[in-house]
Amino acid sequence: MTMDILAVLLILSFATFGLTDLITKQNGLLHIFKRWRNYLAKNRPDIDENNANDEAWELYERLYSAWEKSTTGHLYELFSCPFCLGLWVSALLTVAYTGIGWYSLAYWLGVYGLHSVIVKVTE
Repeated sequence: MTMDILAVLLILSFATFGLTDLITKQNGLLHIFKRWRNYLAKNRPDIDENNANDEAWELYERLYSAWEKSTTGHLYELFSCPFCLGLWVSALLTVAYTGIGWYSLAYWLGVYGLHSVIVKVTE
């Protein structure tokens, strides 16, 4: 017996939310997710906003811009943003459930859309 489309969308959306919340915000078992995010952020430039002058801000902006464009910066952005990571988690879960077919895109968009609503409501 196949599951109703709405039930599948709900299950996959909540699974996507759970996984992305775990990876982007929680510590995880043995702090694995927190360690991963900290590893990606270790070279991110920082500035003391209270004691920074114009030269310090210019240097910070150049360094931050370069870091943000780096592979590490992109990965940090991915693994700290529930919307960004949710897009890919929903794709993987959808393909795992439906396989690859003409209807997979519709499922994926539905799952990601509902996931986005859940994230917005829980923020």
